[in-house]
Amino acid sequence: MKANIGMHAGYLPGYPASHGCIRLPKGAAKRFFENAPLGTPVNVVH
Repeated sequence: MKANIGMHAGYLPGYPASHGCIRLPKGAAKRFFENAPLGTPVNVVH
């Protein structure tokens, strides 16, 4: 069974405030996306 993990740029309020996603500072989210191996399935939602 594959696990789906949601990661996105977002405000980090300093306390748990997620519905299961991992919030990242915008720069960190950009670096994750830029360094994903070619062919990695990625869903970009705006």
